[in-house]
Amino acid sequence: MNYLQKSLRHAPKPIKAKIYVQDPLFAEQSIRGICSIKLEGEPWLGAGPTSSRIKVVDYDQTEKKTYPAVEVLAVGGGFSVGNSRPRNNFKFHQANVWAVTSRVLNIIESGWIFGRRIPWAFPKGRLTIYPHAELVDNACYSREEGCLYFGYYHTQVKGRKTAVYTCLSHDTITHELGHAVLDGLKPLYNEVSSPDVAGFHEFFGDALAMTSALTLQDVVVSVAGRAPKTISGRTLVSDIASEFGSTYPGSEQPFLRSAANKLTMDDVRGDLSEHARSEVLTGAFYDLLQHLYVAELRRQKKQYTHRKPGHMSVAALFNAANYTSRMMLRGVDYCPPAGLTYLDYARAVLRADEAAYPTDPRGYRGIASKVFLKRRIAKKKTDLLPSIELRNDQFRQPYNIDQIASSPMDAYTFIDNNRELLNIPRDVEFKVSRVYRTRKFAAAGYFPPQEVVIEFTWSEDVYLKGKRYGAYSGTFHKLWCGGTLVFDSNHNVLHYVLADANNRRKKEFKGYILYAIEEGWIGEADSQAKPKLRARVANGELRLAANPAMRHLGRRRKKLQKKR
Repeated sequence: MNYLQKSLRHAPKPIKAKIYVQDPLFAEQSIRGICSIKLEGEPWLGAGPTSSRIKVVDYDQTEKKTYPAVEVLAVGGGFSVGNSRPRNNFKFHQANVWAVTSRVLNIIESGWIFGRRIPWAFPKGRLTIYPHAELVDNACYSREEGCLYFGYYHTQVKGRKTAVYTCLSHDTITHELGHAVLDGLKPLYNEVSSPDVAGFHEFFGDALAMTSALTLQDVVVSVAGRAPKTISGRTLVSDIASEFGSTYPGSEQPFLRSAANKLTMDDVRGDLSEHARSEVLTGAFYDLLQHLYVAELRRQKKQYTHRKPGHMSVAALFNAANYTSRMMLRGVDYCPPAGLTYLDYARAVLRADEAAYPTDPRGYRGIASKVFLKRRIAKKKTDLLPSIELRNDQFRQPYNIDQIASSPMDAYTFIDNNRELLNIPRDVEFKVSRVYRTRKFAAAGYFPPQEVVIEFTWSEDVYLKGKRYGAYSGTFHKLWCGGTLVFDSNHNVLHYVLADANNRRKKEFKGYILYAIEEGWIGEADSQAKPKLRARVANGELRLAANPAMRHLGRRRKKLQKKR
């Protein structure tokens, strides 16, 4: 009987793997370049690696070649990757990308973050990962294929030709997984809607990269091990995708993006590109981490006077990272299912944290509020209050949340009966898209009341008229709307947010499409030019969809060589 057969009968062994802490470039400069991790056991684990939710397929589209898959050790608990140098060892690459992805899913599905399984937006149980998808300086997520694609390219590093594999970059892996995770959590964020929604997708990927990095002991020790009073400025955590940024053609900075920035919403007001706008929220994440580190370090010095300074700073950064990740990621459940604004997100972060920590004994919610204000996401403190305040007794009739949450139809009936209270127009046909429960926990083993989250959506047609719309004048595009209603298991309403089709949203939506046209982002879906946004027109309806190959504005090597 082999290991795979035995694993069906016995409790699965923890899975050991080695991964790059950051990427091969950092590994060459640090003694902590590769670390060992231990993952929860899988009921079934196969070659690839292949597990219940992730499958690695090493097919290279450029070379038209499938590479041999890494095998599971005969005794279980790990992979047989061989002894060759990790940078050029494709079996190590396969195990690395699977282990990083599996580890991050375990972290965010735990009670510390979302407290539930993350659904995929595509109709498959497994996310497929191609570690050497093709010769291209890019990596991307594709909902249509249910895949993560990681490219590779060749460059000159210190005068020698070197292959750069994006599947070895911890930040790139976690960022692309972030697109898949957010697509599962909020599928309509993948629709062309607004610069805030597009920017939020990029921010979420960066936030997941920082969250994962800050749970690695080697990273935390590297950043805080020398007992700094602050962690302001650039660090291993703030420099996102260092190797990719350092080797990307024409790059003048040693990272793809930096969280150590001072950008505000005022700075990016005229720039509707997703990457520029994402840096405001990515910077806010890093700001909160910095402030909470100082607060945690002060607390460590008061409570643990016997500890060495280095130990206190490491413990402070671990705690600050946990609180930052919890606050900034949990807020997603309290966001609308469509039409998100950064202000909606800031309100959701604060309200979700209040649900878990009603008294805020350390004042961390107040610190987060100051961060959002400094970044000009909110102009004044009262802007951060929920846009719609509801009380239990405002609903039309006594309700039982267990019955409401028992099916989408029961949830629909409850919402339909309360349209006026929830500001839903009578003439719109909405549907309940999600009903789910969470099981989160807080500090000191405390379990907040279980949340019941109901999401409903509808769409309205926005007509495009005028010469500036070019070939798309006279068409219409769907504007997605919807609301999120959150209760606790004691039947108390916790939060409500609505994104409807008001005049402001319609005006901003048409302005966003105009901006995309004028920037040359839009091309026909069957175009060979790989436009940023693919366009199809059928029966007068314009459908725009983001081209996943352009997530990071990557360019194919052949085109680069022709330009040189």
